[in-house]
Order: sequence, then C-alpha cells, then structure tokens
Amino acid sequence: MSTVWNDTDIPGMIAATGGVPCTIGGYAGMCLMDLNDSILIQDSNRGQVVAGAPMLTVQTSAFPSLDIDTPVTVDGKNYTVRERLRYGDSGLTKLFLGQ
Repeated sequence: MSTVWNDTDIPGMIAATGGVPCTIGGYAGMCLMDLNDSILIQDSNRGQVVAGAPMLTVQTSAFPSLDIDTPVTVDGKNYTVRERLRYGDSGLTKLFLGQ
C-alpha cells in the first residue's frame, strides 16, 4: 500500500526530513537531496548497468517545470534534470540529475 500525502502536508514532511533549498526551472522551494542514489539501465537484450546518480525528491505541485534538461540548483551546485519518476499518488517526484 502506498502512502497518500495531502499536498499541504508535503512541505512539512520535506522540512522535517532534512530538506534543502533548491531552484528548478526558476522556481524556488525545498527538496530532499540524495547524492548516492542509483538508477538501473537495461537494454532489450537483458544487459543492465547500475549507475550512481544524484537524486532530488520534490513536491510535484511546487515546481511547474520538471521537464528533462530543466536547470536545477541545489546548495549552489548546478545540475539538469536527466530523468523524472513520479511515485505514489504523484504528489512527489524523483528527479535524477546530471551535470
């Protein structure tokens, strides 16, 4: 069973769990940064690679532009969105970042 967050609860949850200021596509807010997450890359022949990637968890409704290649700034470091994954009720989105 997935947790369903009320949209008004999400900013408090992010702040209580170590949120950091971020800017995504010109919109500022709080995010959860994980510098050591990983992403699984597979091809049609069943080959796969697990690659390390910085990941940002954001409140989906707080950032209108979460498109691929959108500029992101976290703690003074610049990134771009490489991939996005919405999960649960889509109240939160995970953004895999590149530099």
